[in-house]
Order: sequence, then structure tokens, then C-alpha cells
Amino acid sequence: MNDTTSGMTPIPVPDLLARLGEKEVPGHEPAWQLAWTAGTAAVRPLLRAMADADTERARSAVRALWNIVEHSTAPERKEVRAGVKLEITSVLETGASTVPVARELLWMLSIVGEDDAVANVARYLDHAELREDARCVLQRIPGSGATSALKAALKSASGDFASALADALRGRGETIREHPSVKKTPSRVTMVGKVG
Repeated sequence: MNDTTSGMTPIPVPDLLARLGEKEVPGHEPAWQLAWTAGTAAVRPLLRAMADADTERARSAVRALWNIVEHSTAPERKEVRAGVKLEITSVLETGASTVPVARELLWMLSIVGEDDAVANVARYLDHAELREDARCVLQRIPGSGATSALKAALKSASGDFASALADALRGRGETIREHPSVKKTPSRVTMVGKVG
């Protein structure tokens, strides 16, 4: 579905895709900045383009999708936001995305996600390379579902990740007595108090 709430003429999806990765010209708006006008119709093609072998095209597709995500948060664009969220969660459900693409999609859900996105994010709490991203995203999603997912993950977690999960829950107002905060642990030895 194309965006009709802006009063702007939506960029046709084929034009958007054809212009991905084009060199930016002064005074000429790059295609990715217009992606939001294409609405949800552009989401699935952009998701495919994010994995393009051409680095510039892939980078431009990521920017374009972020452009759509950020514009979908306007109150009058609830339908676009719902469509964006549906497309992103359906891709994450497959588990077939590369780590960099999945990471982008998880963070996009931190903006458009609600309780109905929690399960798709929580499944990545067991992923060695994406668990920290999933934890941070869940910390940003409002509602009891995200809190429950973080609590469930904490039961089987250990080490630094358990402490990070505990900190996330504390940030959501939960009282967690075990797993000391990693925020108060220096990351390296300092000379504070040792000079003189």
C-alpha cells in the first residue's frame, strides 16, 4: 500500500529500487529519503535488497527501510506502521536472514514493536551474535510481554549476559537481587585514588 496521508506523490517502488545506491547529487534528494512515501509496498522489496551483493545498494536499502520505519510512527500512519511491523516480523520468523540484516530488523522493532512483536525478538535471546541486540530491543518495547520474556531468559542465563538481563529488568522497574549490575563494574583498571 502506498502512502497517501502525506499529500506527496509516492515514489513508485520500481523507481525506488532502481535508484538504490545512486551517487548523491547536490540539490537532488536521494531515493532512500523518499522511501516513506512508498509505504508498506516497498518493505518486502527493500528487505530483499538489504542482502544485495552490491554494498552501496544494500546500504541504501537499509537507509530506505529505516526511513519508512521512522515515518511510520506518526499517529496518522498506524496502518503503515502495522504493515511494516508485520513484514519485519515475518522475515525474522524464518530465521533465514544474515546476522547484519537480522540486527537491523530487530532494532527496527524497537521502534514499531509492541507486545505482538515480543516473541519474534525473544527467540534471538539464544543467538550468540544477536542476544545482546534482542535484550536491548526488548528493554525498549513497552508492556508486560517484554518483561516476561526477559525474566524467562534470565532463568537459564549465566555470566555477563545474566547480569545484563538483570540490569534490563531493573531498568523496567523489577527488583532483581541476584546477578550484580555490570554497569558498576569498571571495564578496565584505572589509577583513580592511586596517584600521589
